[in-house]
Amino acid sequence: MKAELLRLCRLSLSSQGRPLLENLNLTLLQGELHGLFCRSDRCRGALFELLGARAFPEGGKLFLFGREVSSPAAWRQAAGGLLCCRQDDQLFLQLTVAENICGLQERFFSYRCLDLPAMYAEAQRLLGEAGLPFVRADQRLEEIPPWQRQLVALLRVCARQCKILILEDSAGGYTRAQAVLYKNVLRYLRQAGVSVLFITDRFSELILECDRLSVLRHGTIVSVSEPQHLQGGELLSLFRGDGSAPPREDSPLAGEGVPAAGRSVRLELQSVCAGEHLRGFSLSLASGEALGIYDPDWTVCEELSHMLTGQLPYTGFAALDGRPLPSRQGSRPSIKGIALLDESSGTQGIFHNLGLVDNVGLLLDLGRPFGIENSRVTYYTVLQALAALDLLDLAQEYGRCERLPQLGGSLQQSLVIARWLCTGPAVLIFRNPHIGYNDLSLHEFGEVLRRLRQRGISILLLSRSRSQLRRLCSRIIEVEEELCARD
Repeated sequence: MKAELLRLCRLSLSSQGRPLLENLNLTLLQGELHGLFCRSDRCRGALFELLGARAFPEGGKLFLFGREVSSPAAWRQAAGGLLCCRQDDQLFLQLTVAENICGLQERFFSYRCLDLPAMYAEAQRLLGEAGLPFVRADQRLEEIPPWQRQLVALLRVCARQCKILILEDSAGGYTRAQAVLYKNVLRYLRQAGVSVLFITDRFSELILECDRLSVLRHGTIVSVSEPQHLQGGELLSLFRGDGSAPPREDSPLAGEGVPAAGRSVRLELQSVCAGEHLRGFSLSLASGEALGIYDPDWTVCEELSHMLTGQLPYTGFAALDGRPLPSRQGSRPSIKGIALLDESSGTQGIFHNLGLVDNVGLLLDLGRPFGIENSRVTYYTVLQALAALDLLDLAQEYGRCERLPQLGGSLQQSLVIARWLCTGPAVLIFRNPHIGYNDLSLHEFGEVLRRLRQRGISILLLSRSRSQLRRLCSRIIEVEEELCARD
């Protein structure tokens, strides 16, 4: 029987009169990997504030290592046995890996002198045992890739001799090889007796390795189960709090489809007329849906893309997230929330005399001169956009280059997509994006679309090829004789 390290009993927490956590019951056993699925950012944030001793419960009881610590003073004193590791966890980039892992631990001080050899030896031992021998303890943290920094942050648990790790899902932008190392580090921590509470808002592979899985809805635990004993459909049903299943990372894009039922309408057009050929056109695009429009003559798609990006005035009803689109634009047309990428985006949208960060962050602040990598906010915004498309390896290789080398067409197009992701779009419109793609490149493009849909971005694909749309979209509208013929 495993020992119980942490127990939350009917805890409640609110903010400005709005309940965030209500009657929360949760237990964490020694050496356990406990998954907690929660879609609400407010609930996850409140739980992290509570477990990090930055907020205190308004009701209920809290037990740590077998004794009650419900009062703020007792919880603040006892919380030293926990380590909360957020996805954007702050580390000291100017310090070495060893200094970040071991910090100012008293056991490395002797007569007020810091024993550096012992600290570096301990850090290198932890790195080797955790399966990270390629990371040197004497490296400055800014010299290693971001995904390795996250693994370094996890090892602080051992150095601080903590028994509980509260972990936010930080493996979202990892490649498969990096995700294996991430799991190995967690496995090493569990073998050392560390309990891990893995809090996430997405359905990831790590959930399948949890000993127990709890689902948090509206501040209350509604389900506790063992995922390894569940079938795929049963497991997905645990996540259906609003009538829709979460995105699956291992599912192919073709035929997957995000059902419109239970999803909010992102883009809606009713009897829209614009130009010479777009007459009485209607469509409804749900959040996270990939909709294809097949137009062999390209007349309707041409005017539709111009109308949605503000280059062509229209009549009728058009709304984005419930807000009507402007019927006319000024001299510089643009509609916030809608991004257009045409067939030449990959070859004409990249500036090879600029670095990677400058290329991707170009739309963040057009009024500033080049040299965007000097802005920390812009740099990390670019990294998040690249991580969303699984391009962190590219950032590690070319992130410090002043000039971007020649890259493949599909990779260049991914960089242009990442550039638009930095602006937070709601709808991405692609015009013949698959021209010149072979089967492998088309599959890679489908993976990019899948990642975008997982983030709730709606996709509108305009194409002359019906067969390609069938492989990329969950729904297709065929245009014949300037009308919407079939849906």
